[in-house]
Amino acid sequence: MGANPLDLIRTFCRRDDWAFLPAGSNGGLPCTTTTRGASVDPGAVARELFGALSLPSLRLDMNPRLGLVAVPTWFWVEGYGGQVIPISKTLTIPREQCTLVVDRDARGDPLLNSSGDPVVHQRCTTTFETIGVEVRAWPAVYHWDFGDRKEQTVLCHGVGACTAGLGRAYTDPHTPSPIQHAYRLSSLGQQGLVDAYGVQLGITFSAEYRFSRNGNVLGGWQGLPDRELSWAADHKVQEAQAILTRP
Repeated sequence: MGANPLDLIRTFCRRDDWAFLPAGSNGGLPCTTTTRGASVDPGAVARELFGALSLPSLRLDMNPRLGLVAVPTWFWVEGYGGQVIPISKTLTIPREQCTLVVDRDARGDPLLNSSGDPVVHQRCTTTFETIGVEVRAWPAVYHWDFGDRKEQTVLCHGVGACTAGLGRAYTDPHTPSPIQHAYRLSSLGQQGLVDAYGVQLGITFSAEYRFSRNGNVLGGWQGLPDRELSWAADHKVQEAQAILTRP
């Protein structure tokens, strides 16, 4: 929001605007109206809303929890279903409109000062304008990094829900997740003493905004710069070795 810009709406009256001005009056009655109010940049409000977007309940899950070399681990997302995320904010903006009002005598005639100009005072009223800003954000790209220099990227298309990069929660051994990875080496020594691969998911969100004034939508949806959020989880992978023994 701007810092109280001043808008002047000036209309100049003619000498004959009023038929019964006192004799010797200098010019007509004043008609200047001044409107003061804070300005709002809907785009800046929308960028602020989108910039505050977070999904704190999202977490990464996997099966098996303790991985095995050469056996695919199935990954999926808990706490987010790939839906469009709506964000909105309503601002109430006060606007003060001030008008010069002519002072009058007991009969209702305009009073004049020593220069012959009508004596005036300022009368102000305050109204309130409602500005609504709507933002809708949706997943555009899912990028999985499995921690061993192997990655998987899933693209979404257009405004709308996209579940393709979320994987599938484990229900049975015959229904795999589309997000899966088989490790070639154990996680021993990975991330120092953690001994686990660092799995990361980055979701690039696209977004649009529109705004309204006093309940009336003005214009269509306008784009915002993309934003990426990321989450991480550790995944331990062990290695099984066959040992031959004499019967």
